[in-house]
Amino acid sequence: MTGPEHYEEAELLLERSAAGSNPGSVARAQVHATLALAAVTAISDPALGLPAEVRVDRDVPFNQIKHRG
Repeated sequence: MTGPEHYEEAELLLERSAAGSNPGSVARAQVHATLALAAVTAISDPALGLPAEVRVDRDVPFNQIKHRG
């Protein structure tokens, strides 16, 4: 799974948890969110910031961002 896929899975699990359909979803969402953060951290360079392909416009919802793949 890629970082963006982990992020999307975390969002989905949180939606399910909010709907009450899966009470264990919050813990699983936290794991996926942590893995998404680890993925973006691994490809970033603190001196240069995030690579251009990872930078996003904060006004664009995550699920509408075009990912390479």
